[in-house]
Amino acid sequence: MLMLNNLRYTASSHTIAFPAQIISGSGILPGDEIGVFTGGGICAGRITISDLQTNVAITAYADDEITPTIEGFETGEMLQFKVYRPGTNQGFDLDVEFDPALPNLGVFAMHGLSAAKSLKM
Repeated sequence: MLMLNNLRYTASSHTIAFPAQIISGSGILPGDEIGVFTGGGICAGRITISDLQTNVAITAYADDEITPTIEGFETGEMLQFKVYRPGTNQGFDLDVEFDPALPNLGVFAMHGLSAAKSLKM
């Protein structure tokens, strides 16, 4: 089972755009959740897909350096994606190819920006 912990909304984040045209052909269904995970397995951002014809963006949150626990991403950490399907309680890995026109190509940066070019479950 995929673990979707409670998100910690920290001051720094990275936005990842998912255009509708790549969501609709990926096997993702309405009601599925896309989560972005740290290397340590912490879900640091997620969104529920309600409509396959709508562009979406996921906000991935950084670790809060003033707390003793790790809540999110460190600068330079790879963004890892998974899909959770609540209706069947299934989890799937999501391979993301990033658009090279945007600066961060799936690597977490404070106030960073990435966009998915293709998705494969």
